[in-house]
Amino acid sequence: MGKKWRILLLLINICQVNSLRCLQCIGSTSSCRMVAKNCPAYETTCISLAYRSQAGSFSSNTVMKGCSTKALCNQTSVIDTGNRSIYMAASCCETDYCNINRYSTNAEFSNRMQCYTCKSNNLSCALPNLNTVFCDEVNNWCVDVLTKEITNGLVTASSYTKGCGSGEACNSLLAFDTGSFQHYTQYSCCNSQTQCNNAFQSIPILDNINGITCWACLDTGNNECAAENQKVISCKGTLLRCMEAYDQNRRTVMKGCSTVTYCSATFPTLNVPNIAEIQCCAGNNCNNFTQFPTSTEISGSPSTDFRLPMLLFTLLCTVFCIVDAN
Repeated sequence: MGKKWRILLLLINICQVNSLRCLQCIGSTSSCRMVAKNCPAYETTCISLAYRSQAGSFSSNTVMKGCSTKALCNQTSVIDTGNRSIYMAASCCETDYCNINRYSTNAEFSNRMQCYTCKSNNLSCALPNLNTVFCDEVNNWCVDVLTKEITNGLVTASSYTKGCGSGEACNSLLAFDTGSFQHYTQYSCCNSQTQCNNAFQSIPILDNINGITCWACLDTGNNECAAENQKVISCKGTLLRCMEAYDQNRRTVMKGCSTVTYCSATFPTLNVPNIAEIQCCAGNNCNNFTQFPTSTEISGSPSTDFRLPMLLFTLLCTVFCIVDAN
């Protein structure tokens, strides 16, 4: 037993002796006072990070050196808000004190998409009322995000956003209908050429009955989603799922028709407070999850889509243009 402990201690000492050693500092590109550091076992590279911030004629450069994991290596990122830009780059190496060289970066946008954003909240989000921004590598698509809410047949809210975004949800419609309230969010994107989101988009309003019916309600604090107060509505257009939304206490706060993309997204609130979970199914009037145990077969043989991770409409450096309801 004692021999095994001696071997273990020997291995620990060997690991400590053989740990990577890097130079560490935080400062400017011209003045970064470096000190030696022994890296922990999980940090296997020496890193140099450089940040450049530019605002008008003013610019600043910052350098950080030290130990790192490989996850941070060889990363670049750009954020441009029109009046300020930030560029970051990182470089790694794997031998002792290999990050000794001076490291800096410039705001280079040659490989980045350039997209339009709305210039002002008080102006129409169309030319000539647009600015341009450079996108980063992750959000390298030009996007338009339109939102419209209708209450009792009247448009009560709408918004228009242009900017940079990701391409996972291109040309999708997140929509639901509770009978008295409808919400539409249209996500359009392009990367065919720079500034490709120059057109003025519109939300397709769904009018045609598609033959699907669902239970519907919208809780506003008056117990509208109690079983005796719910009603059946006819779904329209691409609203092909019946949905039920719950708060954190598993209390139903909303029911109705929805698009498939809405079912696979946890969209924050959508004018309905305290939504913690959304559950969807395919089949007429199948959205009675809180009234039937999950093991009970529901008529119509619905296929239930449980909530997936949030669909992130990550718009970097965009300006929201609120459009007054007509």
